[in-house]
Amino acid sequence: MVQIYKERDPLDALATRTAMRVVRTLFAAAPRAMTSSQLAGGLETSRSGIQRALARMEGLGLVRSEARGRLVLHGIRSSSPLVGPLFEMFNHERYLSVRQKIRETLDRIMEGIDTNGLSCVLLFGSQARGTSREMSDIDMCFVWREGTWDDGFQSRVRDLAFPYILVEPHCYSEDVFATVPDLVVLDSILHGVSLHGHSFLRSTRQDLESIRKEVLLTRLEGCRRVLEEATQEIREARDYLETIVEVGLTEVESVLHHGVTMPRAEIMAEGDHEARLARLSQELALEGDRVSLI
Repeated sequence: MVQIYKERDPLDALATRTAMRVVRTLFAAAPRAMTSSQLAGGLETSRSGIQRALARMEGLGLVRSEARGRLVLHGIRSSSPLVGPLFEMFNHERYLSVRQKIRETLDRIMEGIDTNGLSCVLLFGSQARGTSREMSDIDMCFVWREGTWDDGFQSRVRDLAFPYILVEPHCYSEDVFATVPDLVVLDSILHGVSLHGHSFLRSTRQDLESIRKEVLLTRLEGCRRVLEEATQEIREARDYLETIVEVGLTEVESVLHHGVTMPRAEIMAEGDHEARLARLSQELALEGDRVSLI
């Protein structure tokens, strides 16, 4: 059964609409912090209203503020006792926003598997972001405590969803998952909806400050190979391969420049792939072993 949010003590101090919108936005942005101007622009409200809400939440110990040069950045204070119940509540809100047909499939999968060895089960990708289409598949991430799962596990997950929808299960051990070995894991941590093991996802997201440069370099190398293959294809096949390159380059750019992964539905073709490849390779060459996400 999918774990859901259960009623907790009322959070009366966050009862105002602006305060709740601000804290919801900061939770969604974590581990990144935001300025009051960014919050005001995104929420389309006054900066003074945002600042009053931030001051109130700082008084509760829920928000931390840090001066960086001329900017003051605000983020969630992970040590606050309010973080746990709020995280579960916002996670449950996102789960309820998933289409009913998908939720029924997820419930069937969670009821049909043994979660004893699992640290976390996540829904990610277009279904979690709210950008899915009628025929979009379900991307799920399974994180195992001991790093072991039998060869038939992924087939069982697919069978539990069949014939209603295609499920793509990704399996990782805790250790591998924590090192962020690929952009699938990064997307799961940043944008995933927790179906089991809420506290594991919360702590992993809070601790996420950087990603190994190797992950982005590997993605760029894949783009380079696909681009070379595209030059040898006819128009229709070439267009398809160049779309794959566009998605890959935009993923690297969004992580490198903004510390987030970008939904494919929002990716706009920019062209000049070879120049972008060269530029991103040069930028990554200047980074250390890890690329900051904050």
